[in-house]
Amino acid sequence: TALLNGNPVSPAAARRRFAYYCDEWLRLRKSSIRESTYVKYSTVIEKHIKPLLGGCFPLGITTAAIDAFS
Repeated sequence: TALLNGNPVSPAAARRRFAYYCDEWLRLRKSSIRESTYVKYSTVIEKHIKPLLGGCFPLGITTAAIDAFS
């Protein structure tokens, strides 16, 4: 949850790929958002974010990668 809170990522957590954090973010939000919003977020993550950034490690995501994504 460090990444979600804007805190530095520990070396152990840095071994997880960005897709993991996308899934965790969505899981943590599920109980506080409507089902339709959950489905919308899940679709965006699965179709757009994970294919391009999901395999990256958080510390390896550069501004160039974000620029290419957007």
